[in-house]
Amino acid sequence: MATVSAGLFLSSQCSGINLKDNILSNNIANNYNSSSKCYSVYNAGNNGVYSSTNYNDYYGTGTQYVFGFQSSDKTSLAEWQAATGGDQQSMNLDPQFQSGTLIQPQQGSPVLAAGTPIAGITTDFDFVTRSATNPSMGAYEGAFELPAVDWCNLSSPHTALKAEGLTIRVKALVEE
Repeated sequence: MATVSAGLFLSSQCSGINLKDNILSNNIANNYNSSSKCYSVYNAGNNGVYSSTNYNDYYGTGTQYVFGFQSSDKTSLAEWQAATGGDQQSMNLDPQFQSGTLIQPQQGSPVLAAGTPIAGITTDFDFVTRSATNPSMGAYEGAFELPAVDWCNLSSPHTALKAEGLTIRVKALVEE
């Protein structure tokens, strides 16, 4: 049986959705059924579900990826915009996450400073203040930055403490 995965799934009971400043990325593949589909967004209802939709990044990869579903499959941002009447400032670009589990964008990501201010949303996932004029799309206001090493023990066991309290392995060559 074919399955559907979606970065955002809207049931037919949804209404009044204000969809802004999101990154809807999906690359889930069903290796057991090649006819399965992977969407950035899937709307099982009608076009009236949205009160507003704009400034979003819809992204996916793989042979099962389809941009979105709105009455039928939409294979591009242009088709999605025509079907929904929205998302005029949205994009279909790789958000350049750090990894599949660390979903903070890297420096140079197209989602940085590409959003729009939303009343009442003043901080991001890490409580960083959002830009009042050009916030980033997604949960994080800025790009991932490697923390500075606060202290480093160059003897065994070769560890360093980072500002976040995580432990990393360090190799160093000390010459006299």
